[in-house]
Amino acid sequence: MSINRSNFEAWAKFSDAQDNKQNENSFKVQVIDKPIAISGPATTTSDPETLNNAGIDSKWQFMGRILDKKMPHEVFLENVCDSSVTDKSAGLTCLHSIVTVSKAGAMPAFSPGDIVEISCDAAASDIAQYDLQGVDFERVIEVFTQPSKAGKDITCADVKAVANGKIAANFGAIGSMMGATTIGAAAGNGPGQKGVYMPGNLPITNGTLANHGLISGATQGYKNGHPRVLKDVVSEWDSMAAAFAANFSDKGWKLAGSGDRTYARQVSLKAEKGNLAATPGTSNHGWGLAVDTHYYDSNGKKKSLSFSGEAYKWLFTNASKYNWENPYWAQKPSVSEELGRPCVAPAGKRCGSKKEVWHWESTRRDSLVKKGTTAYKEAVAAAAPQAPPPEAGDGTTEPAEETT
Repeated sequence: MSINRSNFEAWAKFSDAQDNKQNENSFKVQVIDKPIAISGPATTTSDPETLNNAGIDSKWQFMGRILDKKMPHEVFLENVCDSSVTDKSAGLTCLHSIVTVSKAGAMPAFSPGDIVEISCDAAASDIAQYDLQGVDFERVIEVFTQPSKAGKDITCADVKAVANGKIAANFGAIGSMMGATTIGAAAGNGPGQKGVYMPGNLPITNGTLANHGLISGATQGYKNGHPRVLKDVVSEWDSMAAAFAANFSDKGWKLAGSGDRTYARQVSLKAEKGNLAATPGTSNHGWGLAVDTHYYDSNGKKKSLSFSGEAYKWLFTNASKYNWENPYWAQKPSVSEELGRPCVAPAGKRCGSKKEVWHWESTRRDSLVKKGTTAYKEAVAAAAPQAPPPEAGDGTTEPAEETT
């Protein structure tokens, strides 16, 4: 199988051009490979009793094929589970959707070949209606191996699992399928999202802000946990971290984290983390406006945040004083409500769609960075030197012809 660049770009734009689902965001998906535990208690045990009483969600991931003849998987991709398809490569599998199951307790019972329901968010760009790269499991629809269609057996038994950070090894396979003009995000060579640093009307590209001298290191932190962020928000992070340390001075806790990410680092993390990482070149880390946060105890041991922990509760309650927040999609709505500030999502978005207790963002991002190619081009044009208008008699213009 081969996919050329024009077809791949058409795929990216396909769902927007068709608008065939009329803003519905739920789809039937065929499970391609075996779900693999990627975080939470399920990574260390399969005991149902332990999982049900662990108190926190586990996450599993698998690759899924959207079963809709008007959606891009069925339009552009061969079904890797079809016995008549000889290409069983991980590259073909990786072009499908990464499905994340987030659940307290044991994973729902289903296997490769079964049919489940997923939901997806609206796309972050203006070229597609849906983000089909990473979607969320909702429920099991049919537990069976899909029966023959038009005389072709449908089975996923021979498909190798590629979720859970194993996608990196398959980027080369994807590239060879798409030809020499591989899309940059898949190959790791493409530019990031364009935008403008508004305080200076400076055209910038996601993942390159350090090249413009816009990234600075925080003074507050611990060990290697002094996050590098957009220079405009350093003092706000430092103030929040200092207040955190003062509040937990009896415990000796120090707030820390990692901030700015280059485009190359975003590609690496996407390969490692799958749906837990943003599409390379679009992450708020690439704008220097996000920090993956942790803290250290009095013994210098790195500690992770948890939705039920004191550290998270303090940050959730106080971060807004310093213009930081755990964004709506990263919150656990039940916890937000318990803490007295119910989550409110923008229109068309969903609270807790990718619960990330560690992810915190500056609430000033919209006043500091304006995203989009149009704004970027306008800033480039404004920065270009303008030639002065020609003066009469300088030889650059013809004098008006006299008339009598």
